[in-house]
Parts: sequence; C-alpha cells; structure tokens
Amino acid sequence: MPSLPRSARFDRDYWLGRCHGYLVDAGGKRLGVVVEVRFGERLDRPAALAIRGGRLGRALTLVAVDDVEEIDPSARRVRVAGRSRSREPRRLERLRRRLPG
Repeated sequence: MPSLPRSARFDRDYWLGRCHGYLVDAGGKRLGVVVEVRFGERLDRPAALAIRGGRLGRALTLVAVDDVEEIDPSARRVRVAGRSRSREPRRLERLRRRLPG
C-alpha cells in the first residue's frame, strides 16, 4: 500500500500539537514543561505553547511556536530560542488576542 507523502512542516506541526508534558529548554537552560498547546486561527497548526516553570513551578510562559527551534518526540523535549521573541510585549499581546481563552 503506498504511503502518503508527508512534509517536514506536517511532522513539525503534528508533534507540536502533541507535545503536552514535554520538557522545554531555552539557551541551554531548562525553561519548564509544556502544560498546554494553544491553537489560534488554524486547528491544524498550534500557535503557542504554555510552559510551566520557575522555582516552584508557578511561572507560566507563553511561547509562540515560531520560536521553537527543535522538537524531539523520542526524548520528549522541545528547544526554543534562547531569547523568546514572544516575550516582546507587542508580539505577546497580539498572540493573546488571537488565542481563545
């Protein structure tokens, strides 16, 4: 039976949509754990990852999927840019407006 061709974009979006519980590293340091995958206008591509971290696990960081540099499903890890662009106030505010809840 022939298989359907799959693009790298499909694989990336597929795993980003299923990375709940993955460890997240940024700039060589542990940022936290993915606690929620948020979708925006498109249901086939996540818009952001909500990451719980900090000293007591109380800090919640919203990271745009465009800031994800690598996702490794076998290790259950996500690597994001060292300085997440989503932390820029205007970009984060635009992202929040587009996301439900």
